[in-house]
Amino acid sequence: MKDNHIKEQTETFALKVMVYCLAIIGVLIVLSSIVSCSKDELDEIITPAPIVYRDYLKTSYELSNFDEWFSSDDLFNNGTPYTTDNPLLVMQTTQVDINGDGLEDLFTYDSYSLDIAITNTPPRVFMNDGTRLNQISWNGPNMRMPHGTKLLVGDFNNDSLPDIFSLVAIDPPYGLFPDLTDYNNIIFNSPTGFNSIKEFDDQLGFWYTGCSGDIDNDGDLDAIMFNFHYGHNGVTSKILWNDGVGNFSYDDSGIGEIPVVDASELIDVNGDGYLDLVIDYITNNPRTPNTAVMWGNGEGFDLINSSSFTLEENQFIHDLDFADLDSDGMQELIISGYDGYNTKFWIEIYQSIDNGNSFINRSLDYIEDNISYIRFDHLIVKDIDKNGKMDIYSADKKDNIRWEWNGSKFIKQ
Repeated sequence: MKDNHIKEQTETFALKVMVYCLAIIGVLIVLSSIVSCSKDELDEIITPAPIVYRDYLKTSYELSNFDEWFSSDDLFNNGTPYTTDNPLLVMQTTQVDINGDGLEDLFTYDSYSLDIAITNTPPRVFMNDGTRLNQISWNGPNMRMPHGTKLLVGDFNNDSLPDIFSLVAIDPPYGLFPDLTDYNNIIFNSPTGFNSIKEFDDQLGFWYTGCSGDIDNDGDLDAIMFNFHYGHNGVTSKILWNDGVGNFSYDDSGIGEIPVVDASELIDVNGDGYLDLVIDYITNNPRTPNTAVMWGNGEGFDLINSSSFTLEENQFIHDLDFADLDSDGMQELIISGYDGYNTKFWIEIYQSIDNGNSFINRSLDYIEDNISYIRFDHLIVKDIDKNGKMDIYSADKKDNIRWEWNGSKFIKQ
C-alpha cells in the first residue's frame, strides 16, 4: 500500500511539472512572437481598436436619412420590450452613432399628454448592441428644458463627434396658447458620451423647425432656427453662423420675419455648390401652405430670390425630402404629410423643368398609391435595402410601409 501511495505521489508530481513546463513554453512562444514583431505590429497587439465616427460635417437633412431601419419591436428597457411610447413615430427622435462603434443608436424626448401638466423628464437613449436597442440611464448634462420638436444631428464644434441640436416648441396643456418662452440647445458629445450643453436662452419663442449645414462653405456647420410664432412675440427667426468651435452669431436678415414656418431643410437643390433653403410657411385667410426654394449664395437667403408653389388648405406637412429622379442635376421635391386629422396621409412629388424657375406637381407620374388611410410618419428617402433602387419608407420598420423606385416610378411594396 505504501509503495503504491509513493508511486501515485510521484506520478502526480510529474504531471504537475509537465503542465508547468508547457505553460512556460507557451509564454516563451508568445514573448518570442512579440519580440519579433515590428513596432506597428506591436502597437496593433496592445492598442484597442480605435473609435471611428462617420462624417458628421453634413447637413442635418443628409444625416436624417439614417443608415439603419429600426423597428419598435427592437426597443428594450431592462431586458423587457419598451412600450411606454413609440419614439419612431414622433418627430423628436433621431438616430446617431453616439459611441463610435459603427452602429446607430436612438435618442428621443418623451411625448406628453395635453390633458395634464407637462413634466421635464430627461432624454431617453437606446444603445444599439447589433441585435436590439437597450435603454440606458441618462448621464448627460442637466437640461432645464428637456424637450424637442425637430432634432438636428451634426458635428457643431469640429471635434469629429456627433452633437444634437434640439429645436424646442412646447405645446401647453388644456388647450392654452404657448407662452413663447421656449429656447433651443445643443448637447455636445465626447468619447464618454454627452457631457456639456449650450442653451440659447437669450432667444425665446416657439422654435418648431430648423436645419443645419455649412451654408457659407467655411468648413463648419451653421444652423437655422424658425420661431413659428414670430408674429406674436416679435422674436425673429435666425441663421446661426458658426465660428468653427461651436460659438454662434445671430443673423436674422432675409429670413427673420417669414411667418409661421413649419418645415425646413438645407440642400443644394440646383447643384451649384451652395446650400439652398427649402421651407414651408403658412399664410392665412384662407390657410395656405407655401413651399419655397430659397436659392443660396453662401451668404444668406431671401424670399425675393426664391421659387415657390402652394399646397391645398387641408395639407399639413410632415417632411420635405429630395431626390434627383431624372438625373438632370436638379433635385425633385418629395413632400409628405396628412390632412390635419390623422385620417388621410399623402406624398407629392414636384419637379422643375425650367432650371428652378418653377415647380410642377408630377405625383401621378412618379409615385403610385400616394394617398393612404394607413398612418405613416416621417418618411425617409434612401436606398435602405442597398439594391441600387431608391426607397421611400416610414421610420418604423414594423409598419412595413415602403415604396421603391423602378427607374421611372415609385411602386408600393
